Amino acid sequence: MPSLELSKPALVAGLFLMAPVLRIEASPPFNPAPGLTRAEPDHPEAEAVLAGVATWGDVPGACAELGALDRAPVAYLFDQLNKGIDRSTPAGATVQLTLQRVSTAALTDYLSAQLESGISEPRVQAALMVLGDRSEPGELQWLIRLADEPLAPENRPIRARVVEEALARRLRAHESDFGLLPERLQGTSEKLAGPAVRALASLASPASGQALSDLLGTWPAADAFVLHALEQVVNSAGRLDSLSLADVREYLDSGQPEQVGLACRVLATCRDEDSLDDWVRLLTNPSPSVREEAHRALRSIAGLPLGIRPSAWNTWLDEEQTWWRTQSAATRHSLEHGNATEAVAAVREICLKRTRSEELCDLLGLALDRPEVGIAQLAARGLAAQSSLRAEDWLVQALERPRSEVRSVALESLRRRTGLELGPEPTQWRRALFSLER
Repeated sequence: MPSLELSKPALVAGLFLMAPVLRIEASPPFNPAPGLTRAEPDHPEAEAVLAGVATWGDVPGACAELGALDRAPVAYLFDQLNKGIDRSTPAGATVQLTLQRVSTAALTDYLSAQLESGISEPRVQAALMVLGDRSEPGELQWLIRLADEPLAPENRPIRARVVEEALARRLRAHESDFGLLPERLQGTSEKLAGPAVRALASLASPASGQALSDLLGTWPAADAFVLHALEQVVNSAGRLDSLSLADVREYLDSGQPEQVGLACRVLATCRDEDSLDDWVRLLTNPSPSVREEAHRALRSIAGLPLGIRPSAWNTWLDEEQTWWRTQSAATRHSLEHGNATEAVAAVREICLKRTRSEELCDLLGLALDRPEVGIAQLAARGLAAQSSLRAEDWLVQALERPRSEVRSVALESLRRRTGLELGPEPTQWRRALFSLER
C-alpha cells in the first residue's frame, strides 16, 4: 500500500470531522452462549506495528504496514477500539484509518463472525462508527443490519446517536447512499426511524427530501415524524421532485389531523399547485386544525385575503382557469407584438396569476427580449416571484443578454430566489442550481 503524506493538523481535523462525539465504552465481560467460545484477538504482528507508532509522522507508514499483513488484523484493531484507545492520538488514528481501508471481505467476515457469536453493544457501536467512514455501497446494508440488532432499553439512546452520526457521515460523503437508504430500511424495526430521519433532516438537501418522502410508510407510526422532518428540509432547501410531492399528497387523505396538517405545510412550502383542489375540499374538514392549515396553504399560493368558505376559493380557481382558456393567448400576443403600453399591461397581468407557474415563466421569458429595458426588467422581477424552477432557467439566460440593465436585475432576482450570493457568470449559476436540484 502506498504511503500517505499527512500532516498532523490535517489528520487530526479529518479524524474529528469523521468521528462522532461519542466514546465507545470498554467491552463488558464476555459470557458465551452454550457451545460458543471466543478467544481474545491475537495478532502479534499488528501489535508490534501499533506499538511502534510514536508520532504523527509514523501514522501513514503504520497504516501501510498493517494493510500489507498476510493475516488481516481486523479483530485486533476492533479490540483496540473496544478497549477505549484514544482516537485523537497517533496510535488511535492508525487504528481508525486502517479499519477504513481494510477490504470489504475482511470486514464483513469479522462482522459475520461477531453476529453469529452474539455481538456485544460496544462492538456494535464500534462497527457502526467504522462503517460510517467507509465508502463501499454494499456496506450500507451492514450498517443497517448492525443498527437493527436487538439491544437493552438502557442502550437505546447511545445506539441511536451512533447510528445517526454514522448515517450522516456516509450520506454527506457518498451521495449514492441517499437513493439506497430507503430501500435498505424497508422491513427494519421502528427504533431506526429516529436516527435515520434525523440524519437525513440534518443534511437538508433535495436528495435528503426525496429520501425522506421514500421513507413514508416504512414505519407507519412514525409517519408524522417523517413529515415533520420533510417540513424542516423544504423550509431550508425549498424543493421536492414531483414523485416526492405525490407521496406527501397522499397524506392529505390520511384521516389523522396531525399528518394532514404537516402534509399541507410541506406542500404549501413547495407551492404544489396540484394540491389546490384538495385544500379547498379540506376547508370543510371536521378538524379545526386541518381547516386552518388548508386555508393557510391556499392563501400562501394565491396571495389573496379570501376567507375560509370553499365557494370563494372555487370562484378564484374558476377565474384562473377561465383566464388561461380565454385570455392567455391574447396576453402572449401583446408580449410578442404589442406596443410598450400593451406589453407592460401584459406583464403585470401575468404577475397577478398564481396557477400554472411553468407556463407563466415562459410568458415572462418572452418579455426579456423586448426592446424596452424597463419591460425586460419588470419581467425579470416577476420571474423572481414564480414558484416553478423554470424561472431560474430564464433568469440565468437573462444573464447572457447584451443589456447590462437587464443582467443586473436578473442577477438580483436569482440571488433573492436562491439565497446564493454568486457573481454574474451564467456557468457558475448553472452549476450551483444543478447541485441544488440533486
